Amino acid sequence: MPDSSSSDTSDADSEDDASAQEEEKGGLVSMSQSICLKACLTILVLALSLAVWIGPGLAYGPTLLDGCADMTSHSPGTFLLTATGSLWAAGVTLLLLARGRSSPHLRSATGCALTIWLYSLAVAGNFLFSCRLGSLSQVTQIFNYLTAVFNFASWVWVTVLVMTRISALEASMGQPLGLQEMWWVIAVTTVTTTVCVILTVYAWSLKFVPLPVVCMLASAYGVSSALYLIFTGLVVCAFCTPLRLLKEMHNAEYISEETWAAAVALGRLQIGGLLASTTSTVLSAGSFIFGSALQLAKHKGSGRDMLIFVAFPLWLDIIANSTCVLFLSGAVHMPNAVLGNALGRQRNRAALLGSSNSVADRRWHAKVSELAERGFTLESLLRFYKRLGTDYMLHYKSDVHRTSDVVRQAIIPLSRPSGAAYAMTMMNGACSLPAAIVTHNWGNLFRDLVAGICADAIGLSGYALVSELLDNDIVALESMLANSGKLQKTYWVCAFCIAQHSCICQTISAGDLDPVDGTEHPTCDCGRPKCFNDTPEADALGRSVHCELNKFDDMMGHIARIDVQFEQLIVVDSKFDLFTRAWCVAEVAEAFRIGMPQNLKIKCGQELHAFEERLRFLKVQEMEASRPEDVAEILAKIPDKDAFNAQLQTLIFDEHTGLLAQWRILDSTEQLRHFGLLARFQWLRGQRSQILFDRGHRGYTV
Repeated sequence: MPDSSSSDTSDADSEDDASAQEEEKGGLVSMSQSICLKACLTILVLALSLAVWIGPGLAYGPTLLDGCADMTSHSPGTFLLTATGSLWAAGVTLLLLARGRSSPHLRSATGCALTIWLYSLAVAGNFLFSCRLGSLSQVTQIFNYLTAVFNFASWVWVTVLVMTRISALEASMGQPLGLQEMWWVIAVTTVTTTVCVILTVYAWSLKFVPLPVVCMLASAYGVSSALYLIFTGLVVCAFCTPLRLLKEMHNAEYISEETWAAAVALGRLQIGGLLASTTSTVLSAGSFIFGSALQLAKHKGSGRDMLIFVAFPLWLDIIANSTCVLFLSGAVHMPNAVLGNALGRQRNRAALLGSSNSVADRRWHAKVSELAERGFTLESLLRFYKRLGTDYMLHYKSDVHRTSDVVRQAIIPLSRPSGAAYAMTMMNGACSLPAAIVTHNWGNLFRDLVAGICADAIGLSGYALVSELLDNDIVALESMLANSGKLQKTYWVCAFCIAQHSCICQTISAGDLDPVDGTEHPTCDCGRPKCFNDTPEADALGRSVHCELNKFDDMMGHIARIDVQFEQLIVVDSKFDLFTRAWCVAEVAEAFRIGMPQNLKIKCGQELHAFEERLRFLKVQEMEASRPEDVAEILAKIPDKDAFNAQLQTLIFDEHTGLLAQWRILDSTEQLRHFGLLARFQWLRGQRSQILFDRGHRGYTV
């Protein structure tokens, strides 16, 4: 008689698989559409940019430079100068379109660059047709309107890009940086700038401009310029605040010279780009008004004046704003092929879903599902960590004890009464699917494992700072985590989520000593039955059904089918030994094979440079594991060892798609958020130091 519960579970899994498969297909379609859109935009930019230079020559031939229909307002030089600026804007736009790693910030920067490029085309067209047809022709008037629209749109968009960075800084620091004041200034500036545009367009339609209109236009321009300068000053102050805090951290040796230099370079780029954009925008707005006055005055020699006082400021504005967007985007250092890599991962996920319709052995599947529901929250992990050295494992030393030590002397003893995975105790028996599986090396410091998980929740690319917080100021760390809203994010870590009393609790490896007191780790006398790779009963493939150590691959695939956001967090130890451990490498390769998002956390950049050469000689045949049978099982799954080694090198080191490349890649908003978190740490340290000083001072006074 069939098991009805198994049937219900199978039906539910099938529904989940179908839903996830639809989401994956939607993701593939969306990414394909993104690639097509970028290709079309690239062709459009190239075609129109070439048309700006080739079209006038074909239309007017050698007479293009001979003179203009209206020599009192324009000269051929005005067109050639702005056309040169348009080429620069086109180059910046093409560079941003070529960046493969798409993010909301980069898409916004690309849109802004496109708008500036369209503005440059409108300006060049305006000068060309004013020169050939006269400033009052219908075609010239159309380009006048287009120039005004794109100019206003590009100004607004550049401002939004700047505000996005300030918002990222303010959110990550957790303290105000003047964002609200900036919004008020920009709102008023937008109103006055709109008035300028309306009055300018209105003046173009008149043969004679009344004096009140001229006064209103000049006043609106003056107010807009002053407000924009005030906004720039507020932005500069906002950038200076975290830079000051980071300098304090650098002086106290909490961050490396490399991090401090990167923060200074990024800050200078942001401030320098904004100042250049501000200056050029103020000048170009004034030149726009002056140019309108010249067109209406129609005095002799105004063509030369238009070149010097109008065309050149507008050319400078196009160059400065395009360059500013490039600096604000942070796209110069980013590779081109990451989008293709992401598309490859999506295809891998689709292939996984396509092969998930049948369950080979329901007993095996039931055990996989049970393991998958042992996720625990970050909050429960911190609760466990804070009790180390006080409530259990009383001799715990964070800078010495490894994950294996904590498993033997804390996790196994604490889980002995129930015999279940300690994650169940941490979650009070509640079942929870994890948002991420953590791949780590048991030889790594346990503190660094916890720090890597916390760094993932906060959004830091390295965990050295978090390790420092765990040792010296865990209250500040908890404040940062609470501010991030990620305390309830769930993780799956084998040390907590495997029932150690079903496998390793009664045995220890020879020479497995506590690094503090030099004694052997204790063994457990719980007497519970143990299940390993060769323990009966077996499935049709000869695998032990009840063993919890041989199902990691299937468990990752099972959760990945249910949750398309399920990711792998790789917490690398300070010596990069993780990449020499057989199970760790197998997990990394499997996650890549099934298209899971992979996030790499290392301690700091200096260690990456120190051990990068060592990683280039990794071979799966030389991988290690605690039990020889595990190595044999992993190697048995790899028919072509040399091909796997080559694939492993690509996975780690590929310039565009490798794990290390992904760790290095941050767009400018992500970098600012990272530096904002560092600055928040310093601010919290200062606040707590002041509180402790005040308490001590009051105590001394009493």
